Amino acid sequence: ILSASRSHSLLGANSIPLGTEQYPFKGDFDGNGKALTVSIRDRATSMNGVFGYTDGATIHDVEVLGDVSRVGSDSGMLVGIAKNTTIVNCSCGGTFSTVPDAARCGGIVGSALGSTRIEGCRTTGSINQLGNQCGGIVGYATGSVQIIDCVNTKNVALCGSDCGGIVGKTGGGVTITKCVNYGDFQSAGENCGGIVGLADGSPRITDCRNYGTISVSKAINNVGGVVGAMHGFGRIERCVNEGTLYIYSGSGRIGGIVGICDYRDENTGSHEIQIVNCTNYGDIINSARSAHDVGGIVGYSTGTLVACVNNGDMSGDSSVGGLIGYEYFRPMSTRENNTQVLYFKNAVATFSSFTAPPEVVRF
Repeated sequence: ILSASRSHSLLGANSIPLGTEQYPFKGDFDGNGKALTVSIRDRATSMNGVFGYTDGATIHDVEVLGDVSRVGSDSGMLVGIAKNTTIVNCSCGGTFSTVPDAARCGGIVGSALGSTRIEGCRTTGSINQLGNQCGGIVGYATGSVQIIDCVNTKNVALCGSDCGGIVGKTGGGVTITKCVNYGDFQSAGENCGGIVGLADGSPRITDCRNYGTISVSKAINNVGGVVGAMHGFGRIERCVNEGTLYIYSGSGRIGGIVGICDYRDENTGSHEIQIVNCTNYGDIINSARSAHDVGGIVGYSTGTLVACVNNGDMSGDSSVGGLIGYEYFRPMSTRENNTQVLYFKNAVATFSSFTAPPEVVRF
């Protein structure tokens, strides 16, 4: 058991993270509410942070401040790779940046694996990641990872694909509950979301809210106020987006909640992705009005919508809908849209102040 009795400074570009894949940190680190000030720079190798690799560890009640810059893949301000690890009541502030093409980096943890649980954690400051799978809390999460009651206020600039306010990319049966993103994003890659960039596997995203603005710097696909892209099996429930999406001309699959959800069992016809009781207040702004597959809830959908409401305005020139831009086998129920579609051609599923009966309606 390690216990901090006072605040410390861990300075120097050659600072070595605690724990490696061969010899991971497995203990209990009690920060006692103290602060660690770090300066980790120019480490293009992977697994950077206060802890490089943890397995079966517990880390709690610590604040990390300072500068982690120009680091490689699987890096976070607190932990590079956290496997079967519990992280509770921790915060990370300051600046975080990576070398070009680094992947799986986050404001708290780079990669979260196995049964890792991250709860009550918060980030402040900024992230500048030039690679893929970047998250305000976690870059990449897979397995049975739980992320609960976490808040990101870091602004993220110049991220590549799979960029999210809470998690960049998920796999397996990850659950994300009661998390909030306030950070603004500037993305140059596909799959960008206020909570999750790319949700693979069978994730459950519940009671989450995005306030951050998302801006894309070139024509890309799959941008959502909550999730950029969702594949496989999954459910989004009681989530809200209040952030504005600024879309570059020629972009597609843009949604107030999800950019694209595209799994459907071709043998049974069942839709394995469900979006339930979600609300969008954010506008989707495309000044040239040349975006396609734009929806107040989902841009491109093969999923099921239940009791979803859109109050945002949007613009585009092809397949623009108050709820769904483009649908493939379209089950919905209890839907409502109070949007103004600013400009569209060939609009699909555009409704005005309409509430359907509670039973599922198939088209």
